[in-house]
Amino acid sequence: LLYALLHFSGFEDVSMDEIKSFRQWGSKTPGHPEFGHTAGIDATTGPLGQGISTATGFAQAERFLAAKYNREGYNIFDHYTYVICGDGDLMEGVSSEAASYAGLQKLDK
Repeated sequence: LLYALLHFSGFEDVSMDEIKSFRQWGSKTPGHPEFGHTAGIDATTGPLGQGISTATGFAQAERFLAAKYNREGYNIFDHYTYVICGDGDLMEGVSSEAASYAGLQKLDK
């Protein structure tokens, strides 16, 4: 799903040929995406659930930077954070801790 979304969003690194080479040696579409290897990948993740925690951190950073740098008429930091996860991610404790933190901080973007 991730590589399909990147392809249809216009990321040239993720061509249809690269998608057909999913999980092949030397491909831009490895099974475990890594930051710096393929355009559009914002973070390297490892264990299940880590991506949810990373997304929570990104959302917290957006709020912090918006409060510090945004001025009336100049919304430099004004974006939403999304995460793609599966049921395995949601079964890990780190994902429930991240969700709890996001709720406590009222991260709504």
